[in-house]
Amino acid sequence: MNRMLVVCGVVTLLAVGSMTYPSGAPSQVCDDVSMTPTYHAQNCQATGVNNDDQYILTAEPVPGSNGRVKVTLTGDPFMGFVVRATTPGEENLGQFIAKESNVEFQTMSCTNLTNVAVTHIDRKPKSSITLMWNDQNNGNYIFQATTVQNITEYVINIF
Repeated sequence: MNRMLVVCGVVTLLAVGSMTYPSGAPSQVCDDVSMTPTYHAQNCQATGVNNDDQYILTAEPVPGSNGRVKVTLTGDPFMGFVVRATTPGEENLGQFIAKESNVEFQTMSCTNLTNVAVTHIDRKPKSSITLMWNDQNNGNYIFQATTVQNITEYVINIF
């Protein structure tokens, strides 16, 4: 009996460890309107909630920068995230600017568009992330984010 519990425990730990995408979200997540993490959606014990002010996503134009926008996501500690910009019709647009010195995120390509979203590169807890984005739509955009706290908890629809 004890031997069976140990084997089940090891199998469970291996499954949990392999489903957390430690090097960032897969690109298909940014093509989903709600940006629900795929492995969480398939996990019957996962709890996804809409943002209830536990996270704040801000966007501030950078003066004199030809359309650059500073995007900041802050709130309770999170291990994973995806941020994207869309038109009001929910089409991906603009480009996030990858900083070579920044090791907290990586850009993503979605729907054959490069750098239209960003995601984490490790599982280290973060409570704030700052990004730079290039406005290619003259101010007509909406930022959206998803955060992952752990294997069973995530927050979607952070606007």
